[in-house]
Formats: sequence, C-alpha cells, structure tokens
Amino acid sequence: MLRKTLLMMAGALGMGLAGRGMAAEPARQPTNIVVIVADDMGWAENTVAGKGTPMGYPTPNLEKLAKSGVFFDRAYVTASVCAPSRAALLTGRYQNRFGYDHLPGTLDLKLDTLPAEVKDKLGVATSELTLADVLKSEGYRTAAIGKWHLGYQDKFYPTNRGFDEFYGFLGGQTQYIRSSAPGVHLGKAGGPATSRHAEKRFPSTMFMEGPNRTPVDNMDTYLTDDLTNKSVAFIDQNKDKPFFLYLAYNAIHAPFEVTDEYYKRFPNIKNEDERIKAAMTAALDDGIGRVMDELDKKGLRENTMVVFLSDNGCAMYLEGAFCSCLPLRGGKLSEYEGGFRTPMIISWPAGMPKGETYTKRVSALDVFPTAVAASKGKLPSDRDYDGVNLIPYVSGKDSETPHDVLYWERDPYETILAGDWKLWRAKDGSVKMLFNLKDDPNEAHNLYDSRPDKVAELSKRLEAWSATMPPESFPSQATVPANYCGADLHLPV
Repeated sequence: MLRKTLLMMAGALGMGLAGRGMAAEPARQPTNIVVIVADDMGWAENTVAGKGTPMGYPTPNLEKLAKSGVFFDRAYVTASVCAPSRAALLTGRYQNRFGYDHLPGTLDLKLDTLPAEVKDKLGVATSELTLADVLKSEGYRTAAIGKWHLGYQDKFYPTNRGFDEFYGFLGGQTQYIRSSAPGVHLGKAGGPATSRHAEKRFPSTMFMEGPNRTPVDNMDTYLTDDLTNKSVAFIDQNKDKPFFLYLAYNAIHAPFEVTDEYYKRFPNIKNEDERIKAAMTAALDDGIGRVMDELDKKGLRENTMVVFLSDNGCAMYLEGAFCSCLPLRGGKLSEYEGGFRTPMIISWPAGMPKGETYTKRVSALDVFPTAVAASKGKLPSDRDYDGVNLIPYVSGKDSETPHDVLYWERDPYETILAGDWKLWRAKDGSVKMLFNLKDDPNEAHNLYDSRPDKVAELSKRLEAWSATMPPESFPSQATVPANYCGADLHLPV
C-alpha cells in the first residue's frame, strides 16, 4: 500500500510539473545531419581503409569517427568525377536521371555565348529535390559550406536549392591560400603550368557568401581551416534547433598548397609532392576533428548523424598527384575500383552501432534516404529514389545486400557491377573489360574474352538500365590521356 501511494504521489507530481511546463525529461530534438565530403581522396588515402597501405596517411580523427559509428568497406559513388558524383549524393538519385553525367567544364564560364537549350542544363535540374530541400521543409536550418559544382546560374545557386546559407565557391576548384603567404608550400599538381598557384582568385575560382554572392577575400587564411571555422560557427549558432550542414571541403583536390603548420608534421616523407599531399590530408582530418569537438561541446554529438565520404578517387592523371595502384587499381575519371569506391563512415551514436565495419555493397545514393529516416521525415512520393535507408541493414534487421547491382554511365564508358562481376566497356569498343572482384580485387586480370557468357548477361542488364535514362544534358568537355596502372586510356572529364 505504501509503495502504491508513493507511486501515485510521484505520478501526480510529474503531471503537475508537466502542466507548468517543467517536464522531468524534455523531448529529444530532431536528429542533426552533418555530411562531410572530401575531394579526390582515394579509398586507401587514410588510416581507416588504408592502414598499412602505401598511401595510408594518418587520419586519427577519421579513425575516431569510425569507432563511433560504422565504416562501410564497400561504398561506391555514382561517378568517378566531382560534379555528377555530388549531384547524386544530394538528390539520392542517379545523376543520369536528369542528364548531369559530366562536369560542366568551361561551358559554365561562357554562359552569355551559349544557346538557351544548353545553358539551362548546366546544373542539377530544378525539377530535382536536394536533401536540403527535404530537411528544410521539416524545419531544419541548412547550410552549404565549401565546394558546390552543381551550377553557376541563379536557379542552380545553393540558396535556391534548399540551403539557407552558403559560404564557398561554385566551380570545381579554387586556391587554398595566397601563394606568397609566409610558410606556404606549393606542389606540382595543379601548379604553375595552369596558373592555379596565385595571389588572387580568378572569375572561375571566386569565393562568395550568401544569396547575393557577396565576394569573400579569405586568401590569407588556409582554406581548409577557414571552412572548418565557418562550420564550427554554424553549429554554435544553431545549437538549439535542428540543422543540416553540408561541409564540402576542397581538400585534397589540386592545386596542391599547404601551410607550414601541417607540412612540418611529415619530415620523413622525402618526396615533396607526397609530403604536401600528406599535409593537406592532415589539415582535412584536423578540420573534421574540430567539427566533432564542437558537437561534443554543445552536447549535440549523441543525436547528430555525421556522414563522411570522398566524391571520387585520386587524380592519377595529374602530375604530382602521387596516387597508388594499391590496393585498388586506377583513380579519378576511370571506371576501375579506384575511381569510384570511396571511404565512407556514418556515425550516429543515438541510432546506429558503434565501431563496426559493414562489408556489403552500399552507395552514396543511400545518404539521402538514411538522413531523411534519421530526421523522422518522409521521402517525397512523386519520384523514384535509387538509394536505400541503411539503418535497418547496419542494425541487423535486414540481412540482404543494399545494392546487389550498381550502374555507371559517363560517355563513352558504361559499367555494371552485379554480384562479384564487373563489366566496363567503351561504347565504341575501344575498351572491353570484365573482372571478378572476389577473385581479383585489384582488377589485374581481364576476363572479357574468356567469359562471353558473363559479358552477354551483364550487357543485357546494362543496356536495359541505360534505356531508362534520358540523353546526357551536355557532353564531356575533354578527354584526358593517361596511363592508369599500366593501361593507356582516354578518360572523359
């Protein structure tokens, strides 16, 4: 009787407090979403995927992030080059669905000279919804910080695509710091031959802020640090409301530029370009660590989903980029595994396992539906999504492979990965490759001629998928001749 009386008193007290707006346990705020994208980081160019490999540069903060969440060992982006890869990430749909197959190249710098039918397609189609659009409709404060590369015109501009705030640059690359600044080290990749080491930014690399494209002169601050500073400030300013932060670093994309602070950490690396690359990677990792520390300080870490991935592989075609053919062959622009297999981590302490490695095939397409699920929102029902919500898979509720089949198409190449088999070919017949990735993960043994049965099977599936896609909105602006791990290729930019 005494126990029952005490329980009744406690219940009445709780109701009284709640009635006066003093609930004992406040409702949890919706899950914050932070998506961090590295630029041109190869799968093993870190110590999460690449510990013990030739290019496994120290990334202790990425290691810490992986220990707090799930590392996806077989994650793929949808293109081996920046812009189309990012378009799919932010829409949850193959970029081929809306014709954004290639980089806009230099076309977007010549808008006044282009016919309307070309000009209007040099960005992610306005019929597409971005992750920011969906989360903003749910009451989230949204910010894009860093690299955009999804359209120059106003209708493609970040603050017209679901983002409340923008601080960054619209093209594919920009300078990190004034080249004459004290203690700056400059590498060959993207260097003097292309005038990318500079005292000021060019129209194509301009930095801006806000809906009115307000110019920003931040060339006296190392850009990786500057993007981190802005991101930390955004978290602080929005700590009391749900937010979505899209932090798109330009590291470790060319031009290779780094400050002495990071360069001095690697005195044992004798090759100058590799030392600069390792230092740029360290700056990126430090930035990620600072963002995570800010979430901790504000008490937001437990209920914030943090996603990390790279947009594509190492830029092997650039002199001084210092890429490796191990453990994955090839790199950026190519359809080898090194082109579009990416290091990917998702950490959400309140809703996902910690310290696990997930070995089944996933895609950057999955980030969109996974983030929407974490926000307790709903995917728009008026379109098909190519990604899946990964939460049931990593929690063990779904034992299937999220993506048994993935497709890539970037003229003149098309690729299908189904089960263990991968078919990669040029439409003109100049490249014909078939690999069994289970037996040959480095893609050293081309089985195209010896397995016509498998070529026919995969070709039929690839052609059926391709037939459902519209024509590309604009062509590749150039092809790059390069030797990728022994293969001479001409690859589309």
